[in-house]
Amino acid sequence: MAAPTEESEQWLTAHNYYRKLHGVPSVVWSEKVAASALVHAKTCPSGHSGSRYGENLAWASYDMGIGSTVKMWYDEEALYDYEEPGYIPGVGHFTQVVWKATEEIGCAHISGCRSGKSLRANIWVCQYSPPGNFRRRFPENVLSPLVEKR
Repeated sequence: MAAPTEESEQWLTAHNYYRKLHGVPSVVWSEKVAASALVHAKTCPSGHSGSRYGENLAWASYDMGIGSTVKMWYDEEALYDYEEPGYIPGVGHFTQVVWKATEEIGCAHISGCRSGKSLRANIWVCQYSPPGNFRRRFPENVLSPLVEKR
């Protein structure tokens, strides 16, 4: 097993901060999952990979950093209805970040991506194993925050 890098530690810290808010176990870094995320990131994708992992993507013309990327995904939590748990458009990034059954993550960041004539300078890809966002599995995997946020 390879020693953790500063980047992998940042991904883990960001994810596990939000997971802790929901009382779910921390995730660990997987080099295998990270390799898959990197392969997809290197394609400068405009959509999901279709891999066997769960996946969150982000694009920006600037480097928003790892913590801000995960926060952007988590901020979808404001749209999630804990009274009617399930998938609705606009919450899939959040639910994957805090999905209780997910145990491992692997992420990658690539800069200098182009899409046609436009520059989409940065892409972030995180993949999750086991994947989340399965119908009828939201109530036991997307838990309410332990403390009310202010």
